[in-house]
Amino acid sequence: MSIILNYVTDPGHGWLAVPFDTLRGLKVDVTKVTAFSYMNRREGMAYLEEDCDAGIILDAAREAGIDVKIVTVHTNNYSPIRNLPSFVGVYEADYRAKSRRPRACDL
Repeated sequence: MSIILNYVTDPGHGWLAVPFDTLRGLKVDVTKVTAFSYMNRREGMAYLEEDCDAGIILDAAREAGIDVKIVTVHTNNYSPIRNLPSFVGVYEADYRAKSRRPRACDL
C-alpha cells in the first residue's frame, strides 16, 4: 500500500500536508506535534512542519509498511499555511471532531 502526500514549501519553510483521516488511520500520536505545524479544519488537513513533525507521520507509515510518495509544491510567495491556526491547542476539538459526521457549524 502507498499514499501520496504534498510537501508544501515557500522560501522560508515547508510542511507536509496530511489528511486527518490518514493521521487517524496510522494512529499517529498527535500530542507530539509542535506549535510549528498548522491545521485547516474545513479541509480536514494538517500541515506538519518539515523539521520534526513531518517525521512523525513518515515513521508511522514506515512502521505500518506503507510507502509514502512525496510531491513537492513550491511557491515563491509567503505561504497561506502560515495564517492557519497552530495544530497544538486546537487539535483536541478539531482533529477528533472529524471522526464524527460534519455538523452544519463545521462546514
